[in-house]
Amino acid sequence: MSGYTFKRLPYGEQNFASVRTENYAYVDKTRYIEMLEKESNKRQFFIRPRKFGKSLFISMLSYYYDMLCTDHFQELFGGLYIGDNPTPRKNSYAVMKFDFSGLDTANPDNFIKSFNGKVQLTVQRFLEKYGSVFRQSDKLIDNIERNQTGVRSLEVAYGAAQLSGVKIFVIIDEYDHFANDLIAMGGGVVSAIQTAFPIDIIHDNEQFVSLLFYLGLLTIEKPVFGKLRLCIPNYSIKTVFWEYILRMAQTGSAFAINTSELDRSIHTLALDGQAGPFIDYVSRNIFNRLSNRDLQQFDEKYIKIMLLSCLFQSNIYIPDCRDVINHVSTETDSGYIDIYLRRSPLMPEVKYEWIFELKYLKAGVKKLEPHRLEARKQLRNYGNSSLMKDCKDLKKAVILFIGKNRYELFEDDVIN
Repeated sequence: MSGYTFKRLPYGEQNFASVRTENYAYVDKTRYIEMLEKESNKRQFFIRPRKFGKSLFISMLSYYYDMLCTDHFQELFGGLYIGDNPTPRKNSYAVMKFDFSGLDTANPDNFIKSFNGKVQLTVQRFLEKYGSVFRQSDKLIDNIERNQTGVRSLEVAYGAAQLSGVKIFVIIDEYDHFANDLIAMGGGVVSAIQTAFPIDIIHDNEQFVSLLFYLGLLTIEKPVFGKLRLCIPNYSIKTVFWEYILRMAQTGSAFAINTSELDRSIHTLALDGQAGPFIDYVSRNIFNRLSNRDLQQFDEKYIKIMLLSCLFQSNIYIPDCRDVINHVSTETDSGYIDIYLRRSPLMPEVKYEWIFELKYLKAGVKKLEPHRLEARKQLRNYGNSSLMKDCKDLKKAVILFIGKNRYELFEDDVIN
């Protein structure tokens, strides 16, 4: 056995040059280069699940078409099909490769800024790499950096290539990261179908959703008021999206709910009778992130929705949330309880039940004491009502939110 030389398996290796020069096993896929060049459509789209070798394949294309890799052609492609049957286009392009992993999709503004930044950085590196090919590439890079041109930096690159008589081969990898962000949130989206996709507005929701539709990643579910509801078309594509969601949850994405901290705060409600950690979690992770525009005509019912959204992540309590939108709550002979947390029959170990009285005041309100007194009076009345008086281990809390960055919490003693 010692006389044999074994090749390594290139699991996770996405660089074609590394695979070919570092004793990795490689299944020859270069015949597809010739096949792709015979296709009438110049814009090719590769859709396969993760770990099917897409990134390694486009890395192979990059090395094959890159004009700067002419001297390495035999080293990389010798002994392969395309090495023996090269096409006229080999090593004849300046290759511009985009990698859209890591875009910030927390909100539209962040996404546009992140998208522009990624495109601009790619163009700058492209001009730097081909500095010997393009005229005055250093000045072009400085101009892009100074003016922060974003996606419009593509025009600079195209203009430089045209002046130099050079063709550009564009490769886009990891496009599915922000595509999945857009779709995975709800499994569907309502949009009009666009017929053209200018590069400077491709980040617009309807533009990009339409592109996904034409690429086959979305299909029509039903018409909705002059637009179309689009959804993931089949089990295979859905599996890809769900795999993406799981991966993002495991890597702690910035937009994912921190379920471990939320779980601990709800456990503290149930077992220790302390509301502070839960209210603090909601304030930091949800309420503080609202914009001033979000707070226009804001009132208690929206706070209630936020709290309930978090509570429904756990099966410890059965929150009473009837008719949330109309702010109708559990009725007692003393008024309406904003939120009543009943222990689940499946969780007899839960020690404390809760009733919450919610108040929202604008940040500029100066006289807080009357609102504190009113809320605490209401809470005492609820606790003494016929509906609540026989509840065991019932705790009561007043949560007073002032603007989006401040809150006050008052907890009453347990009612036995």
